[in-house]
Amino acid sequence: MDRDDVSTTIEQTLRALISDWSVAAILLRGQRVIEFNPAAAEWLGETSGQLHSGYAFPNLVAAADQAALRIALSRAGQYPIGTTVSLACAQAGNCVAELTLIGGWESDAQLVLALAANPSEVPGGFGRDWRFLRHVIDTSSAMIFVKDREGRFLLANRGLAKAYNLAVEEVEGRLNASLHSNPEEIEAFLRDDREVMDSRQSKLIVAEPVTYSDGSVHWYSTVKTPLFLDSAHCDHVLGIATNIDELKAAERELQQSEYLLRSIIDNTSAVVFVKGLDGRYLRINKRFTDLFHVSNEALLGRTDYDLFPPDVADAVRAADQDVFRAGKALEFEEVVPQDDGLHTYLVLKFPLRNPGGETYAICGIATDITERKRVQRRLERHLAEQRAILDNELVGIVTVKNRTIVWANPAFEKLLGYGSGQLNGVPTRQTYPSENAYRELGAAAYPVIEAGGIFRTQIELIREDGAAIWVDVSGAQLDRENGESLWSVVDITERKRAAQVIADREARFRMLAAATFEGISISEAGRFVDGNDQLFELLGYTREEMQQLPVERLIHQPDRERVLEQAFRGGEGIIQFAVLHKDGHLVQVEARSQMLDYAGRLIRITALRDITARKHIEDEMRIASVAFESQNGMLITDPQGVILRVNPAFTRLTGYTPEEAIGKTPALLNSGKQDRRFFEKLWSSVRDQGYWQGEIWNKRKNGQIYAELLTITAVRTPKGEVTHYVGSFSDITVNKEAEAEIHRLAYYDPLTHLPNRRLLQERLGHAIAAKARGGDFGALYLLDLDNFKILNDTRGHDVGDLLLAEVAQRLRSVVREFDTVARLGGDEFVVLIEELAGEKEIVGALAQQVGDKLRQVIEQPFNLKGSEYHCRLSIGVTLLGGGNSVEEVFKQADLALYEAKSKGRNTMRFFDPAMQAALDRRSALEQELRRALDLHQFLLYYQPQVDAERRIIGAEVLLRWQHAGRGLVAPDEFIPLAEDTGVIVPLGYWVIETACGQLRTWALVPALRDLRLAVNVSSRQFRQTDFVPQVTRILETSGADATRLKFELTESAVLEDIEDTIEKMDAIRKLGVGLSIDDFGTGYSSLSYLARLPLSQLKIDRSFVHNVPGKHSDETITRTIITMGQALAMEVLAEGVETEAQRGFLEVHGCCAFQGFMFHRPMPLTQFEALM
Repeated sequence: MDRDDVSTTIEQTLRALISDWSVAAILLRGQRVIEFNPAAAEWLGETSGQLHSGYAFPNLVAAADQAALRIALSRAGQYPIGTTVSLACAQAGNCVAELTLIGGWESDAQLVLALAANPSEVPGGFGRDWRFLRHVIDTSSAMIFVKDREGRFLLANRGLAKAYNLAVEEVEGRLNASLHSNPEEIEAFLRDDREVMDSRQSKLIVAEPVTYSDGSVHWYSTVKTPLFLDSAHCDHVLGIATNIDELKAAERELQQSEYLLRSIIDNTSAVVFVKGLDGRYLRINKRFTDLFHVSNEALLGRTDYDLFPPDVADAVRAADQDVFRAGKALEFEEVVPQDDGLHTYLVLKFPLRNPGGETYAICGIATDITERKRVQRRLERHLAEQRAILDNELVGIVTVKNRTIVWANPAFEKLLGYGSGQLNGVPTRQTYPSENAYRELGAAAYPVIEAGGIFRTQIELIREDGAAIWVDVSGAQLDRENGESLWSVVDITERKRAAQVIADREARFRMLAAATFEGISISEAGRFVDGNDQLFELLGYTREEMQQLPVERLIHQPDRERVLEQAFRGGEGIIQFAVLHKDGHLVQVEARSQMLDYAGRLIRITALRDITARKHIEDEMRIASVAFESQNGMLITDPQGVILRVNPAFTRLTGYTPEEAIGKTPALLNSGKQDRRFFEKLWSSVRDQGYWQGEIWNKRKNGQIYAELLTITAVRTPKGEVTHYVGSFSDITVNKEAEAEIHRLAYYDPLTHLPNRRLLQERLGHAIAAKARGGDFGALYLLDLDNFKILNDTRGHDVGDLLLAEVAQRLRSVVREFDTVARLGGDEFVVLIEELAGEKEIVGALAQQVGDKLRQVIEQPFNLKGSEYHCRLSIGVTLLGGGNSVEEVFKQADLALYEAKSKGRNTMRFFDPAMQAALDRRSALEQELRRALDLHQFLLYYQPQVDAERRIIGAEVLLRWQHAGRGLVAPDEFIPLAEDTGVIVPLGYWVIETACGQLRTWALVPALRDLRLAVNVSSRQFRQTDFVPQVTRILETSGADATRLKFELTESAVLEDIEDTIEKMDAIRKLGVGLSIDDFGTGYSSLSYLARLPLSQLKIDRSFVHNVPGKHSDETITRTIITMGQALAMEVLAEGVETEAQRGFLEVHGCCAFQGFMFHRPMPLTQFEALM
C-alpha cells in the first residue's frame, strides 16, 4: 500500500467512525457536556433539546446504572475505563450502550465514546463532522490509532506521534515492527489486534510495556475496539492508549509499602486487627494469634463473642460502634482475659474508608499496658518529687559514674546541644576541650567529692556542635558504694564574655599612643613628588618607591572613587579613608588637603594622620556599650562608692530604676546577711589586687533576699589612682537552691526525710570519737520491721511507703532532738542515742528502756488508707563506749538483730561477745563446707517409699556430710548454711547428677529398673536462670530415664514467683521429670495456683501425719489434701509415717504411698539395694 492508499484508508476510516451510528463522541468537563459530534446529537437527542452544551451527562443514564457511571468517571483519569449502561435515546427510548471513558483531553476534559450494544436499536443517518473528530483525537493526551491486520498504522494522532518523536505523517503507513525493536512486544501487539478483529469485541489491556528506540520502557493502558468498514469484514482495530507510568510506579511503591507494612504489623509487639462493621474479624496479625491462640483463617468471620466472655465482648463492641459513629480515631483502655489472667490494653481504633469515603471496617492497634499500669502509680509519686528539680530549664543536672554520664536532665542536654538521651553512656571526656582540662578537673574534684564534700568551680565545656561554653559546676557524691556522683551545671558563658570584653577594652585603652604624628604628601597631577619621614613610616614605602607609584594606587579599592572624586578632584576638605601599607595591611587615615600654585604648577599638599587606633577605639567602645547592656547586672561608682550608672539588667535583677539607684551607694542592696568583717575583707582585696569576686546575699527593692555572684574591678589611671569601680553580678539563687537540693539528696532519704547511711556514718563516727575521749556511753539500735514484705506484696508498695513514713515520724517522736533516727533502706531503720549517763549496768537498763519505748510506739495500730495495720519490730542493740570503728559497731548491732530475728522476731537483743564467737564458728564451718564438695565428703542416703502393699516403689535421696574431723554432720546443721552461702546450688547439682547416675546403673538391673528417686531441690537452686538447661544437660550426659526422676519442691519455692515457676515446671515436665510439693499444707498454698501447676504428686507433711488419728484439725487437713490430690489426678504420698494407726487412717482415706520410720529409716546405698 503506497502513501496515497494510506491517506485514502485513513480518510475512509475516520469517516466511517463519524458516519457509523454505533459510535457517539462527547467531551465532558466534570459531569457537564462541552461538545459532541453529530452522531451523539442525533442518537441522544439534540433536536429535542435533550443534549446540549452544559447538559448534565448523568441525566442520560438510567438510575440503576448511576453508581457504575460515578466510578467510571472518577477513575477515567488513570486509564481508559469501560462500562455498560442504559442510555436514553431520542428516538428508540432506552438502549444499552458500551461506554469508553478517557481522561486527559484538553485540560481536565474527558472523552466519552458510546457504542450501541445493539446497533439495530439506533436510527441511521449520522452526519459527518470531520473537524470535530480530528480535533478530539489530536488534542487528547492519549495515543489514538487505527491499524490493519499487518500492524500498519492507518491513523495516528499527535499523542502517538509525539511518543515516537515523529510527525503524524511519519507514523501513518508504518508497521509496528519498524517502530519497535522488542520482538515479544511486537508479537503481543499483533496478537491483541487480531483477537479484537476476529472476536469483533473490544478488549482492555490494563497494562502493557512499550520499549522505545532509546531503550526506555513505558507502560500504557490500552482499549482496542473492532472497526467495521463494511458489514462483512473486520480488518481494522481502533486503539486508545493512555500512559500509566506514574500509576505503575505508584503500584510498585504500594506493593513495597504493603510488604513493609505487613512485615511491621506481623513483627510488632502490638496486637493489630481489622473488623467489619458487623463486628466480624477480617484480619489479625501474628501477635494476636500468639496471645489468643487463634489463626487468621480460624478467626475470619467470627466476632468478639466467640473469643471473650459476654461482658468483655459487649464493651469491645461498644467501642467499635463509637468509632464508627464518630468517624475518626478514638483511644480506649480494654481489659481482656488471657492465659495468665486479665490484661489491660491501650487500643487505638480508627475507621477504614473506601475511595468513596464510606467506612467499611474498623482497624485497631492494641498495646499491653498491664505492667505499665502496675508501676505507673509508683513512678508518678517518685517523678513528682523529682520533676521540680530535674525538669528545670535553668540548671543542668547530670549523674556520673566512672567518669561516664549515666543520666542528664533536659536542661543539661540543651546546654550542650544534644537531643534527649543522647548523652547517656557518653564519657565525660567528650565534653572537655582538652585532655589536660579533663585530668585537671578530675584531680581537683574527686578527692573533695569522695571525702563527702561539695566541689565547685568554673570550667570550659564543649557543645555537640564544637562551640565552647563556660559553666559554673557543683558536684557531690551520690552513692559512695558504686562511685556515682551528682553535678549541677549553670551556663555563665555570657558573664565570662562580658568580663573578658571589659578586660580587653581596658588593656587596649592602656596601650593607646600618647601622641599621633602626621605624614605629609606632595603630589602633582596624581603623581607623588615628595613627603616626610612620618609618611614613609606610615605607608612602609621609601621615597623612591612612592615616586614610582600613582597616588590612587595607595587608596583602598572600596574608598578610591569616593576619595578621588571628593578630595583630589572635587576640592579641598577633610576626609577619612583607608590606605594600603606596603605589606598589604590597611591603615585608616584622616586626610586634609590643599591646592597650591607653586611657580605656575598646581601642587596638592595632603596631611595624613593615622587614625587606625582611634577607629579601633571607637569599635571597642561600641562593643563595650553592648557589653554594658548584657544580661549581667552592672553598676559603675566613683572612688567614694557613689553609683554613677547602672544598666537595664541591674534594674531587672534588683528592682531599682536608674533614678532610684544613681547617687546612692551599693549599701542600697545590703541584706544584712554579711557582717562588717566580710566587707572589710572584700574592700581590702579590691584595694590590694584591684579585683574581688565571690558570692554575696543582697536584697531586692521588694525585700526579697537573693544570692548573686559579684565581681568588683577597680579602674585606675596610669599612675595607679582609682577613678571608678565597676561591679558586675548575676543571680545565682537557683544555683544555691540546687546545691541545697544536692546536699539533701546526698545525705537524706527521699521517702522519710531521715538521714541516710552516709550521714548516719558521719554522725556515728563523731559519736564514737566523743565516747573515746569522754568515757561516757551511747547506744546504736538496728531496727527491722517484721513481715514488711508481706504488706508490700499484698497491699502494694504505695501502702508500704506510707507505713515507712509513719514509722519514721513515730521513731523521731521517741528520741531527743540531738539523737539521730536514720533509714538504711528497705524496712531497716537505725536509732543513735549519743548520751547515756551512768555506769555500764545503769546504761544497759537505760538502753533497754529506750528500746521498749521504740517497740511500744511502733506496736500502736497504724491507719493505712482506712485499714488498721499492726506492726512489730525486731531490734539489735550495741553500746558505744569503747574504741570500736563504725564498721565494727554496725557489725555488732547487725549480729544482735540477727539473733532477735532468729528467736522468733518481735523482740530485742543486745550484742554479746558470744555472738561473735558463734559467728566465727559459723564462718569456719562455711569454709569447710565450701571445700567438702571438692574433697568428696558428701554422700547420699536413701529412705524407701512404699505402696499400700508395702512394696518399695522408690526412695527419697537425703544428703549427708561425712566430715573428716567432725564425723557425720547433721543435715539441719549444714543445709541452712549451704542455703545462706549459695553452696547449695553446686551441691544440689551434684545430688541430681549422682541420682541420675544411680538410675542409669539400676536400669541395667531388672529388679531395680522400675524404682523412682525423689530429689529435694532448694528454692535458691530452682530460682537459678539456668536451672532447666543444667537439668537437661545432666539427663543427656547420664543417660538416665527422666520418668524415673522426681523433684520435690517446697511451697515457698513454688509461690515466690508463680509465673517463673510455671514456666520452669512446664519445661521440666516436658523432659519427663516428675514434680512434687514437699511438706504440703504447711505454707500458704493457693488453690488457684495449685490447679495451674503441672504437679504429679502432693506430699503430706509429717506434722499432720503425727497427730492422726486423734487430732480433729489434722485429720480434716489430711483428708482434704488426699481428696484434693485425687481431684487433680495427683499421686498423694504421706511422709513421717511411724505407726500402724497412722498408716491405716491414711489408707482408709485414699492415700496409697508412704514414707517413714515405720517402714525404713534412711540408709546407705548398699543397704537399700540389699532390700531389693
